[in-house]
Amino acid sequence: MFSFFLFNFFLFFVSSFVIFAIFHLIFNTYVNNVGHCLYKLYVHGDTEGYVCTCNARGLRQQNKRRGVFAFLHNLKFDICFLQETHSDHREARYWQNEWGGKAVFSHGNTASRGVCILFKLTVSFDIIKMDVHDAGRYIILDLKVHDCIFTLLCVYGPNVDDPMFYQSFVPLLSNFQCDNIIIGGDFNFVFNLDLDKQNGNRRSNFHARDECMKVMNYFDLRDIWRERNPRLKYFSWRSNVTPGINCRLDFFLISRKLAVNVHSDKFSSGLCSDHSIVSFII
Repeated sequence: MFSFFLFNFFLFFVSSFVIFAIFHLIFNTYVNNVGHCLYKLYVHGDTEGYVCTCNARGLRQQNKRRGVFAFLHNLKFDICFLQETHSDHREARYWQNEWGGKAVFSHGNTASRGVCILFKLTVSFDIIKMDVHDAGRYIILDLKVHDCIFTLLCVYGPNVDDPMFYQSFVPLLSNFQCDNIIIGGDFNFVFNLDLDKQNGNRRSNFHARDECMKVMNYFDLRDIWRERNPRLKYFSWRSNVTPGINCRLDFFLISRKLAVNVHSDKFSSGLCSDHSIVSFII
């Protein structure tokens, strides 16, 4: 009887170990695949994808537009989310030719709004689904990079407290793959007045913020820079009044499972804009 008990215990131990080993292998394979999806973005042997967002504050002037495009190329970004492009559908192809790679636009008018996503020419991808806002507020893409699909959302939030704008994101995004979400842009609100705003009044677009946080909870998204810098005060927008008002309006929200592969998330000076460039490597 005792031998029978030992034999069964041994079988249980071995089977448990095998199940654990298989689970561990599957989990590591999954994590590695997620982490290396953007590794396969390249055609010239680079190892990681470099993504940025910036409010361009208007790209109507050709000299400024070409300067900004050259600036982004020099910084070696692979995917750029731009807001306040002030683009027009009649000029989209011309702007894309100036950029030199693929460009996807959502047009506002020639004086306000407009967003675009720029891709470096060497980036290899397929757009398998797309939703473009008809008034220049967002672009949503399902982007296939080899065997992985990323859902990209470039957003330019209203500068008034418009919670319905962010309420629309759950049904909009639910039509996309949403396994690996990267949302970036100028949200026009701050999450935390104490950490994300300096000077000025104690107001922000709180209802819009609350709805965006519901989107984050629904899709398990992370404010990646704040998560890495929980008490640091750093700002992406600067006013030209005295005393200066500074806010962190520009940021990325990233799927939790992708966030572990993000590094070098930082702010850097923009060109001809009162907004900084926010970027990360994945």
